[in-house]
Amino acid sequence: MAYNIIEVLKDKLETPLVGNTGFLAPNLEENTEAIQHIEDAIKGAGYEGKVKIAINVNASAFFKDGKYDLKFKSEESDPEEYKSSEDMITMYKDIKTNFPSVIMLEDPLHKEDYEGWTTLTTDLPNVMMVGDHLIGSNLTRFQKAIAEKAASCVSLGLEHIGTISETLQFVEHAKKFKWSICIGSGDVGTDDTFISHFAIGIGADVFKVGAPSSNPNIVRYNQLVRLEAELGSKAQYAGPELEKKLTPEK
Repeated sequence: MAYNIIEVLKDKLETPLVGNTGFLAPNLEENTEAIQHIEDAIKGAGYEGKVKIAINVNASAFFKDGKYDLKFKSEESDPEEYKSSEDMITMYKDIKTNFPSVIMLEDPLHKEDYEGWTTLTTDLPNVMMVGDHLIGSNLTRFQKAIAEKAASCVSLGLEHIGTISETLQFVEHAKKFKWSICIGSGDVGTDDTFISHFAIGIGADVFKVGAPSSNPNIVRYNQLVRLEAELGSKAQYAGPELEKKLTPEK
């Protein structure tokens, strides 16, 4: 699929830029174009209905004056067109309606917009709401998010938290309150595969590595395959079951 999306973009766009974690950065007119191109690539690769889509929004990056500037990278940015939290929630609902394969949104709202997070998590129970900047590798913020029911999944990066023991505290809290866990490898340019072992060891629901277009990412994916073979029948793959575990316990 990673190679197929390049073919899809070649047919419709100029040569896209490639980011340091393997992502593509083409010029698009609408946000939903990206989702449509990904769905086309999935279908073209023969995995329609088998592959789901996750979107890392990073909404805090375009939060201005209490609202969201969707054109923050454009010269056409206009304060009159900034979106409210309610507008953003409506947009996400529309995306889920038009693209049912979207099952995960990471940082869809500003990290201090707890009320919006709670509403979005409640209104879209079949979408995993991942808190990265919302929680900020801070246990106190995580506890607040749990209390506010402001998300349903915690994103963990060892390079941000600092130590394995501290990371395991987050894991303990997540499992206690039935939150999902997303383990990310971060922007690390080495071939070390520890993170693959760690993700399986703690029973993470999501493993966020990046596109298989750079050697460090490919190495980590290959290690997952080796570990699956080593574990045999003991290996557990969430698959469709992941969609049944999208909201925290009420």
